Amino acid sequence: MASIRLVLSHAVLAAIVVGGQTTEAEHLAPSDREATEQQQQQQGPTAEQLQAWHDGLDAPRYAEREQATDALLSAGPAAVPYLKSAAHGDSLEAADRAVWVLQQLAATNDELVQIAVLEVLVAADRFPAVAREAEGTLAELNVKRCQHRLEALGAEFIPKTDVLDRGAAPRITSIKVNTNREEWTGGLDDLMLLAKLRRIGKLTIASRLLDDETVGRLAAIDGLYALVLIETKVSLQKAQQLRVDAPELQVVLHQKTKLGVKFYPGQPLDVTEVLPNSPAHRAGLKTDDRVTVFAGKPVHTFDGLTALIAQHEPGNEVEIVVERQGEKRTLTATLGGTDWWEELKDD
Repeated sequence: MASIRLVLSHAVLAAIVVGGQTTEAEHLAPSDREATEQQQQQQGPTAEQLQAWHDGLDAPRYAEREQATDALLSAGPAAVPYLKSAAHGDSLEAADRAVWVLQQLAATNDELVQIAVLEVLVAADRFPAVAREAEGTLAELNVKRCQHRLEALGAEFIPKTDVLDRGAAPRITSIKVNTNREEWTGGLDDLMLLAKLRRIGKLTIASRLLDDETVGRLAAIDGLYALVLIETKVSLQKAQQLRVDAPELQVVLHQKTKLGVKFYPGQPLDVTEVLPNSPAHRAGLKTDDRVTVFAGKPVHTFDGLTALIAQHEPGNEVEIVVERQGEKRTLTATLGGTDWWEELKDD
């Protein structure tokens, strides 16, 4: 595409019909023509004009292609559907021009228009560099809009930005959101704004609004690899199903009851760490103990143990059977409570 562009006045743009034809406005007296052009500018371009400019992006004559390109740029948001069609059409010339116009429109201060334009550019497979840049801009814009909205409703919203590649721009890699607060005045629809995010690696969310029916929308966020759920209504069964459906997704459930131990990944439940002054520490659990029974029920996985702990309240006494150096020992723990949000929000 030529680097020198034709600059046309709005009056000329209003009179353009690709193919060398002229509009009825050109046959009017000067004063009448000016009034007609002003009225057309106020009303915006018609569908017929937009379609003609769309078709003109691939016109035989260079001047006509330039006129159509500038006309679509001047048309603004109204041209986006036609530019989308051209960007995904068969003509490389038309696609190249449409993408150029969309890039100019993406510089607007109107966020809704910017999002609509960026979504078209993200899908521009013929232009991978443009699509990647648009995706990054769209991801950051969506996070800012979501943060502004949720914070206005009383949520605590903590984005974390990292530089993943040397020389690359910083990227938001994780988000933590807490609606379990007295200040929160929003609803589930507001919370589900999070589902529109993309390229977020880890989402930590504390919200009693979230349940089995809605958590799947968050688990489907593009690029998500970890979903940490704090005091939600999501069941262990649903969390397990999410892992089956998306094996690459880590799903962690935290409820308010706490034992205070960490385990090696996988099976069996071998203790890697006993947290100081925790219920587990006071009960006498030690590193390398293998937990086999909790509150009278056999346990084999971390998820299973987490589910059993969640069935109890802070202050409940439970018996824990462990294997220690080949011997079984029965310990009694008084479960504690914890504010998982406070523990995890600064991680």
